[in-house]
Amino acid sequence: MWGDVRGNGKLGCLLTLLVLAVALFLTYKIGPVYFDKISFEDDLARIVNRAGSENWRDQPIREQILATARGMNFDIVRDDIKVNRVGRFQSASRLRVVVVYRRTVTFPGYTHVFRFESESVALVGRL
Repeated sequence: MWGDVRGNGKLGCLLTLLVLAVALFLTYKIGPVYFDKISFEDDLARIVNRAGSENWRDQPIREQILATARGMNFDIVRDDIKVNRVGRFQSASRLRVVVVYRRTVTFPGYTHVFRFESESVALVGRL
């Protein structure tokens, strides 16, 4: 009865394991980049909200953002941070910050630069 069974499924099993291994490797390399991006966006919103409520000047805002981004191993320079104040002479002026940042990930035989742009807006002044 078992003498007629042949192992024809070995190649399909090996290919499935190879695809699964590649998917796990990519998740291992790329997943932390996106988790750090989400965490950075949360920190950016916190910095901008505090800067808006305490009416910070542009320089301290940039310094806080630079320190946070570099602490998460993102590549960033001062010119990547754009600080704008909108409606300055209206009753509800806003602080708008746009940040461009990058992280380089090296794969076997390939290097990829992930480029992100995040924006945060906050009201200026205390409510």
